[in-house]
Amino acid sequence: MDAPQPRRDAVDARERMEKDGAAMTDAATPQRARSTEATAANVDPRSYLKAEMRVVGEQGKALGKVQSLEHDTDGLVSALTVRHGLLKNKSTRVTIADVKQVNEDSVILKYSPAAFKRLAKANSA
Repeated sequence: MDAPQPRRDAVDARERMEKDGAAMTDAATPQRARSTEATAANVDPRSYLKAEMRVVGEQGKALGKVQSLEHDTDGLVSALTVRHGLLKNKSTRVTIADVKQVNEDSVILKYSPAAFKRLAKANSA
């Protein structure tokens, strides 16, 4: 019996992710939030960004919710404010360069929970 072959769509998705990763390291490509699903569909992932989206760290732990979005002169999202804390009484501004990925229901930041907490303290000082 032969070993099962990987499904073609799984291989295609992996190739797209590798290609997207290479594109993000290209010096000519601006550091903007990307999603493999959105890139595959030729949709700007920033179009998914909206208030009240879940914000998670790079390890998948919940950090808070998007409170508001800031736009640059071209109308593109340049930063977002994350509402966080035990009582959701703190807010921290995060630039779009700090966003690792955006999908339909969450924003994934390039921070661990501890790093995000340090960033929040630095912003409040």
